[in-house]
Amino acid sequence: MVNETDFDILLNALVGAVGLRATVAALKRNKRVALANKESLVVGGDYITSLLQNGSGRLVPVDSEHSAILQCLGGENHTAVESITAHRFWRTVSDQAADRFEDIRPQDALNHPTWSMGKKITIDAATLVNKGFEVIEAHHLFAMPYDRLRVVIHPQSIVHSMVEFHDGAIIAQMGRSRHGTADPIRLVVPAAAAA
Repeated sequence: MVNETDFDILLNALVGAVGLRATVAALKRNKRVALANKESLVVGGDYITSLLQNGSGRLVPVDSEHSAILQCLGGENHTAVESITAHRFWRTVSDQAADRFEDIRPQDALNHPTWSMGKKITIDAATLVNKGFEVIEAHHLFAMPYDRLRVVIHPQSIVHSMVEFHDGAIIAQMGRSRHGTADPIRLVVPAAAAA
């Protein structure tokens, strides 16, 4: 369909690796891709990057944290960026004590406090698989080395992403979800990330 349809922008919101073919086809046609299919970059990031470097099309992230990162960059030169931070919004199954791990039930992992995302994405979030995918996606979207991509715990779900610049300035994209609390913002930064 991508090869046979006339369009200006392709919104790729397919779930899973099946989205790679649509992304590649649109880029090869020198089209703009509004990308909400992270798996395109997870499974084909190096190939997609090579297409973009050769002048084939353009990627614009429209999904959650990566759209927030793009907003934080606001046209700034990527060489001025010290680090990019995405946020983990809630406790996951990996946060459970080892002796309680066997007591985790699927309904526990599906009980997201903020959003209704569907079973697959919620389980991926609870097991941190989705956050791993997002780190890979950010690496390819923003040409950022993995050691400068960070994840912090932020249970209030207000800060979506932050960009820290070499001069110490930090720009964050924030917004209260419709289920957000009125609690003050509190970020828990692991010691290794703060160093």
